[in-house]
Amino acid sequence: MKKKFAGAGFTALTLLLMPLRSDVDPGKAIYKDSCQHCHGPEGTGDQRADRLYKVRIPRLNSAAIQQYTDAQIKGIVMGGKGKMKPVRLGAPSDPHGKKLTGDQVNLVVAYVRTLKK
Repeated sequence: MKKKFAGAGFTALTLLLMPLRSDVDPGKAIYKDSCQHCHGPEGTGDQRADRLYKVRIPRLNSAAIQQYTDAQIKGIVMGGKGKMKPVRLGAPSDPHGKKLTGDQVNLVVAYVRTLKK
């Protein structure tokens, strides 16, 4: 005898449409997609990226970076600095990545603040 579960389709659909986690930080997701390639997953840098670009990429968790104002960090993200080009969505090597919106930049700046030592 086969038992039927009423509403199984509805339950499965509901679970698929719900976010996997309610605590997902959108700033962290953008950082992971666009920034961690060079700055490392925790903002502590990436020595391979340092060698590739022949410069010590700033460590975002450092006191020097954390003392910047939000406006200064936003300016760097949007306009670039030194060898760093303005940030785009995706890997730095992807010339077709879309520019970040002002809201996305604000989310990234807020996430960078969480990297403080």
